[in-house]
Amino acid sequence: MRRDGIVLPLLVAALGCGDSPPTDSVGDSSLPRTTGAASSRREPRGDEKVGTTGKTLLALRLEEGQTFVLQSTTQQTVTKTVDNRELTVHQTVVLHKRQTVESVESDGVTIIDVEFLRVKLNEVTAQGKRVYDSDNPPEGPPPPTPFASLAGRHYTKHVATDGSIVKLEGVDRLLDEMFETNPADAGPTRKLYRELVRSYFDAAGIEDMEQIATPIFPPREVGTGDVWMNRIVIGSVMPAVLVQTYEVVRRSGGKTIISVKTDVEPNDEADPVLSGPDAKLVLSGRQTGMLTVDEKTGLTIAKTVHQDLSGKSSVESPDDRKARDTPITVRGTTKLEIVLDPSTDE
Repeated sequence: MRRDGIVLPLLVAALGCGDSPPTDSVGDSSLPRTTGAASSRREPRGDEKVGTTGKTLLALRLEEGQTFVLQSTTQQTVTKTVDNRELTVHQTVVLHKRQTVESVESDGVTIIDVEFLRVKLNEVTAQGKRVYDSDNPPEGPPPPTPFASLAGRHYTKHVATDGSIVKLEGVDRLLDEMFETNPADAGPTRKLYRELVRSYFDAAGIEDMEQIATPIFPPREVGTGDVWMNRIVIGSVMPAVLVQTYEVVRRSGGKTIISVKTDVEPNDEADPVLSGPDAKLVLSGRQTGMLTVDEKTGLTIAKTVHQDLSGKSSVESPDDRKARDTPITVRGTTKLEIVLDPSTDE
């Protein structure tokens, strides 16, 4: 099983989705740290600048029966330096997820069914090329990657009006179905495979990815020139701390355009996700991007994020029990788009 092919595409795709408007707290300039977090925590920061008039209150305003498709495309280059030799992997990961509003509760919480519609992977290394498309799967058994087990899987999320995740349902079923349909869940690599898959798709992992990708809006109206900051602590996937700075660039045609800059820092209070036996992956760096929020529905309908991360993979040698560090860099771009009419999804 190719461990990096499992970890890194999901890792960076998840982080690339992380630039969404968070909650705001006026006058609090501290950045408190969350300890012992098993899942993500959003913590407000009040360093803000008040911009022009013509403001809007961003909030999730969906209706029962609405359906939309989220399309995300991550293109990235991962480079490791081993024994003074660079090993490069070029990856493209495409995920299509259909989200259907099942109901809206009296307190405003929206219950949404999430289905993975399509998964595409294109990976090029010095050893060759690996391609997978769930709409055009290869003949024979599926390849030993979690991507081959995602299409058609469902879970349910409960989302508050500010975009925060209240709870998730159906995650255990999703995991069971993934394990049942993938040949990697057998033989000598079964334990590692299950550990890696659970680090992304158990309840804590999905909650982290949802909290990263789901906009949490400030509890005040915002307009052109408004600036606020937020801190997100991720406890699974790749443990990290995201310090984000947002600025409303403009409002036009019922849309709010927001720029974002994110400093990615290691989360020293959590165990890093494994990238192999006895291995720890730690990355830090910067993300910059733009996102567009539809003011009527509160959906982030478009987003582009560029990222430049670097760090190391530390592997403990079974012989001398000393960690051996491998430098690693990840550079790429993630683009997201929401299609309100899923029939237009290609």
